[in-house]
Amino acid sequence: MQFPIPTGSAQPFRMISGNGKIWFTENAQAAIGSVTKAGVVSEFLVGSNAGQTLGLTVGPDKNIWSVGYFSQPYYSPFVAYATSAGAVTQVSVAAPPGESLQCPEAIATGSDGALWIADYCASSIDRLLTNGTLTAAYFTPTANAGPLDMVTGPDGNLWFVETSISKIGKLVPSTGVITEYSLPPGATAPEFITSAFGGLWFTAVGYGGEITTKGVSTLFPSVIDVDEVTAGPDGNIWATIYAYGGELASFTTAGSPQSTVSVDAHVNGLVTGPDKNIWFTDSTNNSIDVYVFNPQTVTPTSIAFNMVGETQTFSASEGGSGTMLTVRSSNSKVASVAPAANPGEWTVTAVGGGSCTIKVADQDGNYTDIAVSVTTETFVVD
Repeated sequence: MQFPIPTGSAQPFRMISGNGKIWFTENAQAAIGSVTKAGVVSEFLVGSNAGQTLGLTVGPDKNIWSVGYFSQPYYSPFVAYATSAGAVTQVSVAAPPGESLQCPEAIATGSDGALWIADYCASSIDRLLTNGTLTAAYFTPTANAGPLDMVTGPDGNLWFVETSISKIGKLVPSTGVITEYSLPPGATAPEFITSAFGGLWFTAVGYGGEITTKGVSTLFPSVIDVDEVTAGPDGNIWATIYAYGGELASFTTAGSPQSTVSVDAHVNGLVTGPDKNIWFTDSTNNSIDVYVFNPQTVTPTSIAFNMVGETQTFSASEGGSGTMLTVRSSNSKVASVAPAANPGEWTVTAVGGGSCTIKVADQDGNYTDIAVSVTTETFVVD
C-alpha cells in the first residue's frame, strides 16, 4: 500500500511510531508529517517551509520532537515539536555561554527524562529540556567524530554512531561520560542505530551488525548494503537496502538472513507501526508505504441478497501467531453476522432492505470490509 504525501517531492526521510500514528521527517522542507493507520497523511510546517527535517523522537512530554535546518539564514538549525493533533511549536534554544546548537542530526529521549541531541559539527551530545534550555554539551573524546544517529539503549545509556571515525559512542546521562568503541575491521562510516530485542543494532557502509551494552560489536557479513534498521513484528531485525532498486530485508538476531521484499523504490526510514506492519518512507514515489506483514484473506468481499431471510457464508483468515479476528455488521437491521459451523467461516443473514458493511478486523486495527446489499422485492397482485 502507498499513501501519497500532499507536497510534491517532499523527500520523506526518517520515521518513528508514536501516539498511535506514524511520524516522518522531510528532506525537502522544514515539516513534520504524520500518517494514520487508515492512511491519512498530514504535513505540519515548522516556521518557513524552506529547509529540511532530520531526526525525530517521542519526547518525555509525549509530543513529537524533531531537529533540522532552515535554508535561510543559511542552514540555521532548529528544534521543534508537534502535538498529536499536529500543532507545531518551534523552540528557542537557550545555550550555556560559549556554546550553541550547530548541526543537529538526531534527537532522542533519555532515561533521565530529558531530550538529547547529536550535534554533528560540534561533535557533541547536548542535553535539552522541554522548555528549550540546553543544560550541557558533552564533547566526544575524539575530535570531529561526527555523531549522526542516536538511541537510548536497553541499559538506559545513550548510544550513537560516530560516522567520521567509524566508532560507536556511549553516553551515561547521569554523568555525561562518553566512551567510544571501535568497530571491527571493514566496517566504516556507521549511519544508523536502533535498540531492539534487548540489544543494539547498527548499519555501516556495506554491513549490518550488533553492539552489546559492553561495547562488543559483531558484523553480519551476509547482511549487506543495509541503511536503516528496526525491530520487526516477527522477532527479526528488518532493514532497508539501497541495492537492486530498493528492498526490505530481515535477519535474525544472530545475523542469519530470513527474507527479502522488493519494493522498487528508494527507501530509507522504516518502523513497525501500531498495526504490526512494516512502514517505510518512499522518496521515489513521494509516499509513505506499508508492507502488510500478515495480510487478511477474505472471500467474498461483496454479498448481495434478493430478499429478507436469505443467508450467505464468507471465509476470513490472517497469518501470524495470536491473531484474533472480530466480525461486526455496521447495521444489524440490514444484515446480521454470526460464526458458522466451520472454523474461519461466518454466516450473514439479510434482515431488512438497504446496504451495510461487514468489518473483519484483527487486534492491531487491520481490517477488510465486505459490502452487503439487501433488495426487498414488492409484488403487485392485479
